Amino acid sequence: MKIAPLSLQWRISLGFSALILLFLGVMVCVELTGIPGTVFEGRFARQRGSVLKDMELISDLFSQRFNRWFAERRRTVEGVSRSPLLRQALDSAPSQSHTQLARELDIFLATHPDFDSIAIINPADGSIRVSSGKITHVQSDSEMGIPPDQLALLVTPGYTEDDDIHFLDTRGDRLCIIRQVVSLADPDKVSALIVVESNLDNALQALIGSRAALSSRNWDLMLAANINSTTTRLHQYDADLNSIQSTVPRRNVFAGLLLAIEGTEGPYDGPDELGQPVLAFYRQVKFDGGVALGLALKMNRELAYKPAWVGLFRQIVFWFALLIVGIVACLLLARAIARPIQELVAVAERVSTGDFAARASARHQDELGLLAVVFNNMIGRLQYWYQDLEKEVAGRTRALQASEDEIRRLNAGLEKRVAERTAELEGANRELEAFSYSVSHDLRAPLRAIDGFSQVVLDDCAWGMDDKGKEYLGHIRQSAQQMARLIDDLLRLSRLTRVELHHEVVDLSDLVSRIAQEFQKNEPDRVIEWRISPGLTARGDPSLLIIALQNLLGNAVKYTSRRERAIIQVSQVPSDQETIFVVRDNGAGFDMAYASRLFIPFQRLHSVGDFPGTGIGLAIVERIIRRHGGRIWAESVVEQGAAFYFSLPEGGTV
Repeated sequence: MKIAPLSLQWRISLGFSALILLFLGVMVCVELTGIPGTVFEGRFARQRGSVLKDMELISDLFSQRFNRWFAERRRTVEGVSRSPLLRQALDSAPSQSHTQLARELDIFLATHPDFDSIAIINPADGSIRVSSGKITHVQSDSEMGIPPDQLALLVTPGYTEDDDIHFLDTRGDRLCIIRQVVSLADPDKVSALIVVESNLDNALQALIGSRAALSSRNWDLMLAANINSTTTRLHQYDADLNSIQSTVPRRNVFAGLLLAIEGTEGPYDGPDELGQPVLAFYRQVKFDGGVALGLALKMNRELAYKPAWVGLFRQIVFWFALLIVGIVACLLLARAIARPIQELVAVAERVSTGDFAARASARHQDELGLLAVVFNNMIGRLQYWYQDLEKEVAGRTRALQASEDEIRRLNAGLEKRVAERTAELEGANRELEAFSYSVSHDLRAPLRAIDGFSQVVLDDCAWGMDDKGKEYLGHIRQSAQQMARLIDDLLRLSRLTRVELHHEVVDLSDLVSRIAQEFQKNEPDRVIEWRISPGLTARGDPSLLIIALQNLLGNAVKYTSRRERAIIQVSQVPSDQETIFVVRDNGAGFDMAYASRLFIPFQRLHSVGDFPGTGIGLAIVERIIRRHGGRIWAESVVEQGAAFYFSLPEGGTV
């Protein structure tokens, strides 16, 4: 079923719509993947970068806040350890200072709510002299999580103060700040160690601040520190600042958090400890004094990309609306463009039916309006030409009718003349046949009589004749025989014009080979080298082509008779226009100045004494080739041989 072609309006609409759709498709691809090789990234890459950048800024803010908070608490403890009242009380007798120290420690905790415990440790044996807060039941440094080797370093005069995080099962995770209290009486003597503690979880929640920073972003905050080489203490805060504290093996800890503990920082995009895809940023929070925590902010990747999906959906809705508007605009534009053209087509159809009064509307003041004006002018000219043409056609028709009458009259006269000429030709043919009969019977009989009686005279009366008489009788016989051959050749030449041709594919190579064998049998003493190309074919009458080849090859054999080794070659000459064959020999040749006489009957270029013949053979060849629609010509150099070229219709497969 043949599909009707689309109209111009629809082609314009579809073309512009396809361009708009292609543009929107490119915009979607750019929005999704960005532009490779440029700084412009896709929507999801931008969302990922934005989330990771926010995480980096918030983690940096938390790190700065932790450092400031810790530095302020260290300065507070440092001031307490250098207090003259405390140092004087520690230098006094224990019984006198205990009450005063306890009161001072209570006042310190009351005025510093960030701390919940404080203790004075005896450097000599590690016992607690006095304490306040949540460690009043603790009796020694080991119960506070201070190992003996660390205590030995802490009581060394001049040793740099230490602070650490202790993970205790009985009292939770504790941030501990330890300072030496130097004796007023002896500056080289450490009179006590002051230990101030704070609950790590409470301190971290206070430092994180309001939950808006996490809940508005659906982030989780993770803080961790290594307990040993295989175990990690983890503090995790969800978006509502709910804390989860746990001690887990390192293999079960979030990979980004482990990298943060080890001191590196950077973005993370991959599975978390539960195998869920997340976006995260991790860094190490390192405080003065050697305290360091790993910090990581993470969120579910689907939640991270949700704004990008929402934005993409809105963008697609906008683009789809833009596509609809564009298609409608294309339809309107195509209609505005196609309508004037359709009007021109309608007018053209009316004109094609002969209605030259039709005119196109030229209401548009643009190129289409100009086209309508030009089209109307063209119709006017066509109308004028049509009217003029009708007049001319009417005149030509009258002249043609007169010419037809004259042609009919001339045809009648021509048919009469043709009939007369045909009758004359038939009469001439009958006369020619009668002449041929006369030649073949009336002329042959006297010639046979002359030849026969001359032979009888030689046989019966030779005893009464001298040699001269015998020679004359011999010449008479030769002339009679030559005359008989001439008559035979003339008869053959005349019959060629009346013989009906029977065309078929002829194997010329086979014909030439058979003719060459006959010549070789007739002259067995001669050395003749035959060079016959295989596969030579042509279309023609086999009987006539045999006669032509016999004459051509006979000439070659005759004119090479004076060569010790004759060479006769038959081949085909390459040609794009026609099929050309050549018969070439190394015989006597001829002067090309007389080449025009070669194919005229009885015209000879050599004397009968040199080479016998009647001068009819090449005329017969020329007539046969011409009747086949071909041509024949020759090239030669005296005493260097001759080449006879002739063309025939192309053959085929024999």
